Amino acid sequence: MPKYRRVARQEFPSTDPARRGAIDVMYVYVDERFQTVSIRFPLEQDSPEKVREELRKKSEAAAAGGQEEVDI
Repeated sequence: MPKYRRVARQEFPSTDPARRGAIDVMYVYVDERFQTVSIRFPLEQDSPEKVREELRKKSEAAAAGGQEEVDI
């Protein structure tokens, strides 16, 4: 798994109608290739373990999807 650096953490009102008035949190990470990964979930689920779990899931999904080169 690549190494990631957290570049942002933001709390904001949830956009989910079922969670009206609740707060969500978003993290943004960047890896050594300068690819970004954003993670968003309810504030009450915020923990270092949850962040690492979500980051691992997104990293594995990105690796499984492979890279695509596009000429413009």
